[in-house]
Amino acid sequence: MSAAMIAIEVACALPEQQVVKALVVPVGCTAREAVERSEMAAAFPMLEMASLALGIYSQLVSDDYVL
Repeated sequence: MSAAMIAIEVACALPEQQVVKALVVPVGCTAREAVERSEMAAAFPMLEMASLALGIYSQLVSDDYVL
């Protein structure tokens, strides 16, 4: 049996560039894992993704927040 999956979107935005990526991730995926899976680092090489604050609908969440 395969693991349950959920559909999510990961967004990153600067004044001059915005990217939204749709992903399907396993249930239990954390906020930080979702960012890593999104490969946003390739779209924003000027940012240190590992140290950025994370949020869901404008509410800060911890790296280990389960989606």
